[in-house]
Amino acid sequence: MNRFTVSLLAGAFACLPLVSVAETAGIGLELNKAGDVNGACRLTYVATNGAGQDFDKLSLDVVVFDAAGIASQRLILDFGAMPKDKTKVVEFDLPNTACNKVSRLLLNDVLQCTAGGAAVSGCTASSITPSSKVPKLPFGA
Repeated sequence: MNRFTVSLLAGAFACLPLVSVAETAGIGLELNKAGDVNGACRLTYVATNGAGQDFDKLSLDVVVFDAAGIASQRLILDFGAMPKDKTKVVEFDLPNTACNKVSRLLLNDVLQCTAGGAAVSGCTASSITPSSKVPKLPFGA
């Protein structure tokens, strides 16, 4: 390989962008099921880490809106460690709340997103894709 080819390749690689969580497939977060259990609305989430890296800790802030559309509760979704390419199913309860009294859920913020003990660049609410399979309970950002 001559010097010209090496310089050309080095220049081409220098132009490639660094990949962050926001530029990859990111994290998918699906509200999969909601049901009343012992006086609480149990929410089942399916989280998929398509960000191409392991996370030590992933914690999200979700706002719950009541039937009148008023922000009534905040829910901290703590997923713990999320290995890359892993799908995890977790359940969270809204105590003293019937599911039919919840009108929608909002992914408000990322509280913690760490890898190797440090915050992950680009791991924000916009790098997470919320969705819902529950017909009368939308979940979005």
